[in-house]
Amino acid sequence: MPRLVSQALKHCLILSALTLVNCGSSSTTTTTAAETGGGSGVGGGSNGGSSSTSSGVDSFVGVWQFTSGSQTPTCTGLTVSASALSGTIQISKGTTAPLIAVIQTCTMHFDVNGTSANAQAAQTCTETGTLANGTAYSETDTYTVLTFTTTDGKNAHVSGSYNAVLNAAGTSYNCTVAVTGDLQKQ
Repeated sequence: MPRLVSQALKHCLILSALTLVNCGSSSTTTTTAAETGGGSGVGGGSNGGSSSTSSGVDSFVGVWQFTSGSQTPTCTGLTVSASALSGTIQISKGTTAPLIAVIQTCTMHFDVNGTSANAQAAQTCTETGTLANGTAYSETDTYTVLTFTTTDGKNAHVSGSYNAVLNAAGTSYNCTVAVTGDLQKQ
């Protein structure tokens, strides 16, 4: 592995939506199943497969601050240490999904079932930019499972995993990242 890529990855591999770190300038786009015609059945459902129970939506709305947590990447051909989760998640009621969460610069759609909000399937977030050492990168995260749970509307737990593909200096790395953390509503 080129030394430049190795150093860059050790300092800011997996610029995940949940890590909330800034390793250089970047731009981000997010795609959801609803926006691409995905969802249930052939061609997707009329609402992109979203569902909710109205009584639980309000308890999720607000700004949530991480109080603890980590993300642990497992990468092919690369060893990367776990990193702490920090920063905030902004959650609001949505029109294209019961809940819309803004995590760093990614927008994610969540369905609600009681005390749990689950990320809709097949959402991706792509980030491009320049690492602090000048290396251009792109990263695409595809969320497989991401669950946000609150029983009191004041404290929450997030857990799940996503697949990340990082491209830098002509090399591509595939990682599975496990996420778990606790948050408190501000």
